[in-house]
This record gives sequence, C-alpha cells and structure tokens, in this order.
Amino acid sequence: MRHEARTFFESVLIPVICVCLPWRLCVRIFWFLCGKTWLFPTATDLVCHHARDYIQFENEQTFRQKIRFHLLVDQADFYLSCTRGRRWFNKYVRIQGDKIDKDQGSLFVTFHWGQGFWALKYFNLLGFKPAWLHAPLQSKIKWGSCVSGLVGKGRIAQVGRLAEAVPIAVGNSVEKMRYRLVEEKSSVMAMPDAPLRSGASAIPVKLLGRSARLPAGVIRMAASENISVYAYTMIVNPEDGMRDLRIRGPIHYRDEESLAQALADMLTEAIEKDPSAWYVWPFANSFFEPSSENTSVA
Repeated sequence: MRHEARTFFESVLIPVICVCLPWRLCVRIFWFLCGKTWLFPTATDLVCHHARDYIQFENEQTFRQKIRFHLLVDQADFYLSCTRGRRWFNKYVRIQGDKIDKDQGSLFVTFHWGQGFWALKYFNLLGFKPAWLHAPLQSKIKWGSCVSGLVGKGRIAQVGRLAEAVPIAVGNSVEKMRYRLVEEKSSVMAMPDAPLRSGASAIPVKLLGRSARLPAGVIRMAASENISVYAYTMIVNPEDGMRDLRIRGPIHYRDEESLAQALADMLTEAIEKDPSAWYVWPFANSFFEPSSENTSVA
C-alpha cells in the first residue's frame, strides 16, 4: 500500500500540476521539488550507485537533483501531451539538425535519455506516423503495481495517439518492423539502448570509450534492408523549460557494425552532455564488458 501511494505521488499527483500552471512556472517548481531527497529516492539511488562505476560527478547533490528533474519531467510530459497542442509545441520546442526525407520508410532511433514525447508530435506534424517499439506490459495489472501498470498502459496508448500508429510490442517484432518499413514505406521508432537480455544477440561497439554491446535486432534489420535511419535526442533545459530536439540523418550503412557504432557515438555524446538524463544506468552492466577500461564523464 505504501509503495502504491508513493508511485501515485511521484507519477500522478506531482507531475499532473503541469496541466494547471504555466510551463515556465511549473519548471521552477519542479526544480525546487527535485532538490528534496524524498522525491524518487529509490530510482535516484540506483542511478547514482551504478553510474559512479562509469563516470565521476563533480557535485553529487546537483547530479541527484538533475536525475529527479528528468524523471519528473518525463512523467509530466504524459499529461502535457494529453492537454497541450501545436501552439505549446511551437513555443517550447527548439529543433536542430537535419531535415527528414518524407518519401520513404524511415526508422527513427532515440535513446532512454531525456524526454521524447514531443518528438513524436513533431514527426506527426511532418506527416510521419511512427509505430513505437516498446517492451510489453503485463496483460493483467496486479495488486501492488496498479498505479504503475495503469500509468504505463496510458503512456503507451498516448504514444500511439501522438504518432497515430499502433505501438509494436517486443516479441517477434523485427518482421513486423521490416514489413512496415519496407513493404508499407511507413515509419517505426525504436530505442536500441534497451537493457540486453541474457542470450540476446548483440553487436560490439565503443560506448563512453569502453567496449560495449547494443541489441542487434533493430540495427541488423535496418542495415540489411538499407533503411533510412534518423537518430534524435530531446532534452529539457531546467533553466528555462525549453526542449531541444536534435535530429541526424539519414544514416545509411549496409553493415550492422558501422550503423551500431554511429548510434553508439550519438548516445555517448548525449550522455557526456548530461549523464543524469540516461535512465538505464541501473542496467549499464548489461551493455559494458566487465574488462572495459575506466573512463569518466565530467
């Protein structure tokens, strides 16, 4: 019961205030609240515990505050995207990078870094309807995880509404993606920094200067079919609440190793910019090889 109450507090009660307040005021309130140790204590401790094996913090207190801020904005974006539209997008999103070719099926690639809800809104405004590849949720919501289960289902449904495409659950998904990209000339969105499962096929890369691996499925399919890949990142600036959407592409490689390394380089750049915004630090050991040399990120 206590766990459910905390989840409701962190994923509903606090982030939903963004619906009632001007965004820039909300950002200031969020940043203040994220200075408190009672917000997202377990998730913050996990990120710090695992991240310090790979990076160094100049100021751990600020690092923890930024972790909470990114987690809170990620939750708030669900409610914002349900209640705000193009006018809000035009006011608070800055777009940088390459233009996207609309005449072919495209694979949009991002990472578990920053906040990406509004990127889907942008792609939809351009005429794309990317089907999101996501980890499947439990079919039945169990007591003890009711709030997280309902919020998770709501977030997946909202991604589908933003993109105007039914999300694709992981599990025999590569052929579904290939058909959508190659046969239908439509688009797909995937996140290749998902934690590696035991025995899963992987491609070796260099990440943060270390020997690492990325899941092979999506990358291998894109390389073999010569799919146009657009990699993007999106993050919120805690000082002014502006979101920076950065797009690179099209990326074309016929060999999976080169494509995987290009994506790993972009992920390294993002993490070095703000390591507190990478949500999968607790699973970092599934990417990095145990013998990798130590490096640090300022």
